[in-house]
Order: sequence, then structure tokens, then C-alpha cells
Amino acid sequence: MSVTLPQPRPGSFHIDETHLSAFKRIEEVLGSAQNLVLCAHTKPDGDALGSILGLAGILRHRFPGNNITCLLADDEAPSRTFSFLDIDTAMLQPSRYLNNMAGDSPAKNSDTSPSHLFPPPNVFIALDTPLLKRLGHAAKVARCAQEIVSFDHHVSSDPFANVALVDDKAPATGSLIAEFGLFLEEETGKEMVDEHVAQCLFMAVMTDTGRFQYQNTTAECLAQAAWLVERGANPAYLSSHIYQNEPLSILRLRALVTERIKLFCDGNLATSYATLQDFADLNVRTTDADGLVDVVRSVEGSHIALFLKEVDDGSVVRGNLRAKGDYDVASIAEAFGGGGHKAAAGFSAKGTIGEIEAKVVSLIEPLF
Repeated sequence: MSVTLPQPRPGSFHIDETHLSAFKRIEEVLGSAQNLVLCAHTKPDGDALGSILGLAGILRHRFPGNNITCLLADDEAPSRTFSFLDIDTAMLQPSRYLNNMAGDSPAKNSDTSPSHLFPPPNVFIALDTPLLKRLGHAAKVARCAQEIVSFDHHVSSDPFANVALVDDKAPATGSLIAEFGLFLEEETGKEMVDEHVAQCLFMAVMTDTGRFQYQNTTAECLAQAAWLVERGANPAYLSSHIYQNEPLSILRLRALVTERIKLFCDGNLATSYATLQDFADLNVRTTDADGLVDVVRSVEGSHIALFLKEVDDGSVVRGNLRAKGDYDVASIAEAFGGGGHKAAAGFSAKGTIGEIEAKVVSLIEPLF
């Protein structure tokens, strides 16, 4: 049965011509591979998860005979915010894949029956990560691949992919995947972006633009979002699950973080934090606190927000930075070995919350 695909209207979402050569090369590489593995960065956010699941759906339409596996970067479950995605079914932990990879010596506790062996990847597709180390334990899987393909909107200081589409002007990696889906539709005349794919990619774009509030929300971004809604994305459903479905424990943690907000640099910098003791007292995982930087960002008059949380055994502090206007927080994160975008960046550093806060303040003071 033929499928009539909605065509982009004049002035609406379209393919960036500068991406065409990369799209063609990526299609060629993927088409010649039998076993594809997709993975994004550790502690995945909505863009990472939406990009993986959306691209997997597209590739199953385009290459129905290929083995397509979606991996988490490490064995830790993503934030409960995304529990509605049924991650346990859709994605594998890297340890399970590595322990049961055909051709390797499986661990003693592995299920090594033929039906549970995973083929070594011909192509590893890295999403939303500029550095190989940010693939966590899955980096070992990437090193087993014959080729690595990358889709990303972060510029890398140490490129690791054989073939890559990197555009730091894209609002999200998911927006590049949506564009790739449209490219494949125009190439084949077949549907690639169905309702499920559209839902995943809309989530990617919505979360990485802060519900279309951040500086990366452009006319093209909104046109793409409208196109995804035409394809079946449901903004109300996604919003209710991601932003309006928090357990009481998270709300209580949010209240603690709000109470602890401090201002520096004549009110231009707002900071707050959460400790391992807070997470234990409220029975909250550290990954469930990732969105709390937006609480700090909302302070009137502030231009930069810093949220710090203790992780691991408490000797490591994870920092999230957000900026309003034209301030560059990526350079601040890079001073700690992290990175990101001008308006949103992160890092991990050894030390106490007080020590890390003081260092960040000293780096930000010259900006004001």
C-alpha cells in the first residue's frame, strides 16, 4: 500500500543543504552494515534518549534487515523522569552486551545460549556526545566496531568518529536526526518518521530547548517541532510525563534546593546544591536531580545559574551551569574538564561543594 507523506510547506522545516554530503555518506555506511549499535552519553537526558530511540525507529524503516541495538552508556538506569519510555525493554546495559558478545569469552554468569549472543557491531553510532569517554562503559563496544558514526550538536576537541554530522547551531541532536529522517524519505519516497519516531524526536528537541524557552529556540526549530506534531508527536502527553509527574520526594528536594539559593557577583550568579545525605533522606537517586538547575536559573536578575550535587561517595561534585543572554558557561565547565554549549554546560570535579562553588565564583567574577 502506498503512503502519502506530508510535504514540508514553503518556509517550514527543510533539510540544511550543508548537511547533505554527510547524510549521503552516513546512509552509505549504514546501508553496508549488518549490525548497528546506537548509544549516547552517560547519564542520558531527553535529547540523548530521544535521539537514540528516534534514530533506531528510522533505521528499522530504512534497513529492515539489519540488527539494530540501542545501548545505555553505563549500567545505571536513566532518570525516573523518562520511565514512561520503557527503557528496560528498549535499551540494553553495556555490561550485558559485552558479556554476551559473540566472539568474545563470555562471563561465567552470562546467558550464552545462541539466541542471547549479540553480534559485534559493524557500525557504532554515537549520539549527542563529543568525546569517546562520555560513552562510559559502552566505549568498549565502540572500539569493537569497524566504523563509528556520530550525530552531535557539540563541537569536539578530540573527534573520534569516522563519519560525522556535527552542527553546533542545531538546537538538539534530535533535530539532526529528524532532518536525517526527512532526507531518507526524500531519497526513498517511504515513510521514516512515524508517530513513535516523531514522539521521540519531539521530546529530544523540547527538552534541549527548555520547553522552547532557551536561546537555541529558532524559527527553524519551531517549524521542525510543528512538522513532528504533524507526524504524530503529542506535546501534551510528553509534557505531562516529563514536567508534571514528579513524586513528592523530588518536590521536597526542589524545596531544599530553593532554600539554599545564594547570590554572587552582585546578583548575577545564582547557586545551590544537594548532598548525598539529601538524596538518602528523601530516597531520591542523584540522576533524578538533573533538572534542578532550572530552579536556580529562574532567580530574577541572575544571568548564570550553578547547581552542584554530590555523586559517587561524595568526593566528586557534579556541576550544571546555565546562562541567560550571551554569557558563555561552556568555557567555565571546560576549566574543570567538562563542556557543553554557551548557554548550558556541565562538569565533574573532585572536592567539596564549597570548594567547587568558590572556584566557579572566581571564574565567573571577571565576566561581570
